[in-house]
Amino acid sequence: MTLHWEQPPSVGAVTVRLEPATGTPQELRRVMPNRTSWTIIYQGWNGPVEIPAPPAAVPAPGAG
Repeated sequence: MTLHWEQPPSVGAVTVRLEPATGTPQELRRVMPNRTSWTIIYQGWNGPVEIPAPPAAVPAPGAG
């Protein structure tokens, strides 16, 4: 599935490509009025992420 919309002339056009089954973004492309473009490819969107707990704090010498 692809969504496309035009922005004001000073901004250009934007296209977003989505995975049809999940609606997960796959790619975002922006084309500027001067035809310069940039593309962002999304990989691992909403994949599981494990963030380890920080180590236990050790009181500074002389504290408490």
